[in-house]
Amino acid sequence: MVTARKLVTADELYAMGDDQRFELIDGELIEMAPVGEPHGETLINLGSLLNRFVKERRLGKVVGGDIGVIVGRSPDTVLAPDVAFISTTRMRPRGEAEGFLTSAPDLAVEILSPSNTSAEMAFKVSRYLAAGSRLVWVVDPKARTVVAYAPGREPLVFSAEANLTADDVLPGFTCRVAELFD
Repeated sequence: MVTARKLVTADELYAMGDDQRFELIDGELIEMAPVGEPHGETLINLGSLLNRFVKERRLGKVVGGDIGVIVGRSPDTVLAPDVAFISTTRMRPRGEAEGFLTSAPDLAVEILSPSNTSAEMAFKVSRYLAAGSRLVWVVDPKARTVVAYAPGREPLVFSAEANLTADDVLPGFTCRVAELFD
């Protein structure tokens, strides 16, 4: 006899609280391991640069710390980008900002950890873009690169010496890729 696995919904995942770190892939819980120092340092460096730029221009908000983003329904998929930018046009009203994000951020950032696979990253990038993200950055602290993905465009690779830009998502934003890792 085959027993069907019970699929978890985004609402059920949210009700579990944040004592443990999970993503939800097509209704199945995927436990997320704690991150190492290079990942954490890169997250703070990039998050700080983006947050300062966005706040000074009142463009929206930058969130981090693995905020849940619903990128698929029935069965539900909830991803947790390391950093995300949400423009004022996509922000929920303050009183309604409870639970996971129900629309994709304008910019989703995934920072690679040693446990991440290329198939996992390709899946996440495709889900963010399909859900409406305008730009996805995959940041690799080990290689000191950022790969930028946008709908209908080939990926762009930014090396440590390059200036990272955010296209029309954050016009005027630029930083040297090396700043993310130092």
